Amino acid sequence: MRSTTSKLIFIAVAFAAVFARGADAAADAACDTAITTAYNKAIGSDCVASDAGVCPSTCKTALQAAADACKDKKWTYDADSSVKEWNDDAFTWYLYKVNAGRSALDKQDACDSVVHDFLIASVKTCVQGFTLAVTTSTDLDQLYYCTGGGGTDASTCNDKCQAYIDIMDTTCDVGASYNAADADAKYDDQGIVMKVIEGDGPKGCKYVSTKVSPAGALRASLAVVSAVAAAVLAVA
Repeated sequence: MRSTTSKLIFIAVAFAAVFARGADAAADAACDTAITTAYNKAIGSDCVASDAGVCPSTCKTALQAAADACKDKKWTYDADSSVKEWNDDAFTWYLYKVNAGRSALDKQDACDSVVHDFLIASVKTCVQGFTLAVTTSTDLDQLYYCTGGGGTDASTCNDKCQAYIDIMDTTCDVGASYNAADADAKYDDQGIVMKVIEGDGPKGCKYVSTKVSPAGALRASLAVVSAVAAAVLAVA
């Protein structure tokens, strides 16, 4: 059940990101060319680690060239031809294009440390932080460092995978909307959203919300007590 829930949440967020339109102004042609070139390099030989686990400098150079070309520009997300502001939403390109492409094509290796750095740096909003945290789901297996190959399992969490979880709590203030598919979904002070992430996330990672307040903790405890009491009465 929890696996299905996580998948549905991810799909809802993904579709919201895909169909959310950017500004009406046309994308910058040079930026679009740069991200196409960078993507081809990211799934090609420029981003293939050596047998010793060393990523060539060409990988960072390729992604940095795209970032430099698109700074303060608009770009086209080719999944739906929407136009987005790079400064606000480079995240979509790094997660749904570069990371997803490397995952789907089985290209993930030590060069994903380079992708990681750009991906983490691109998170600007609570929605993006939540989306990244949801993507740690072991059912999805999209983020390299949240898989066994990337050093995360039932008892161990790679620092980079932990960062994907923690950044949600960093970017989300209490009361902030975290799900682009549901404006009424608000980040809470009870740690409930973090529990949702924990449900399908790697077991070796930690799921701690720094936004939990004494009042929120009390409400959560009372909710548990009420649920237990209801269950007891139902049995009686």
